[in-house]
Amino acid sequence: MSASPSKPRTTISIPFIQLYKSVWLESAIPYSSFIAGITRHQDSRSQAPMMARSKHKNARELRIPFSQAMDAYSRLQTLQNNLVTVALGHTPQNKWASQCPCCFGPDMPDEVNPNGAAHAIIAMDGNFQHRHHHFASNDVPTNSDYPPNFITPSQIKGHKEKCHQTNEEALGINTSCSDAHKAANDIRNSSSWDKFDDTGLFGSCCCHDIPLKFTNIEQSGEKLYYPVSILNNILTTFPNKTFGLLYDIGCHLDAHVRKRDLLGTNLNRVLFGTSVFHAYVHNWGCQIQYNPRYNSNWGLSDGEGMERLWSQLSDLVGPLRSATQRLEVKRDD
Repeated sequence: MSASPSKPRTTISIPFIQLYKSVWLESAIPYSSFIAGITRHQDSRSQAPMMARSKHKNARELRIPFSQAMDAYSRLQTLQNNLVTVALGHTPQNKWASQCPCCFGPDMPDEVNPNGAAHAIIAMDGNFQHRHHHFASNDVPTNSDYPPNFITPSQIKGHKEKCHQTNEEALGINTSCSDAHKAANDIRNSSSWDKFDDTGLFGSCCCHDIPLKFTNIEQSGEKLYYPVSILNNILTTFPNKTFGLLYDIGCHLDAHVRKRDLLGTNLNRVLFGTSVFHAYVHNWGCQIQYNPRYNSNWGLSDGEGMERLWSQLSDLVGPLRSATQRLEVKRDD
């Protein structure tokens, strides 16, 4: 794999790239650390250190060529996946089914959905550790730069505008539960956002803890339009299925979605609840209505799948905070 599109002077073997990807999946090691370790290993077994091809006899810099080769390899993988999708005629439903056949696969002929039960249960949550520094890069990712599991800013724009247009309709909604939820409060957190362009990630997973859809949180808290955009994407893809949604402030989301009419007729296909560990800080009336342990049709789902996923992705926080924005969204995939 050449390290540059024209007049390449360095090539990286594909097995070497595959080695890095396997190591990265287990440790999230950044390019610089991986190349530094390989260089140290090779220099210790060579009579002469690797030097750059210049008169200054500087040490060989392999991080940038390796980064460029990795980018080219990732693009080839994307093209390959797109080709397979087109050749096999995969529909959006097929893609979802490949992620979790149990939740999104076809219904079996002898399978009966209990009255009022959801076909699948989705957990949502935001994480403000996955931030991105302003100074790291000035590039602006296009829609094509985002992985398939990301809701792009252009897809969120319509929901964002509708939420702003219906602010007056939400004035009478009781927000006693959401007021105690710090992540949704812009005022309390604005001082910590000044140095970041992306202030976090908002994501979703099914009840089997399989990641589904994500979106970047931009200069705000967990705004209403983030869960609405993900939920709308799922409901549009599966027009005949009912979904249960467990969210830290599911009561707040339910009230606003109904009052503002953010989901239209699709609202009848959504059951709202609060994630189990957060439910007990809500007032008693809210718990009776939204706590999955006090209501039927939720099974043993606790809605904390995203918390477990954030724990698994914690190794990505440091390396991606100073990465370019294009690399950030691709590596989050």
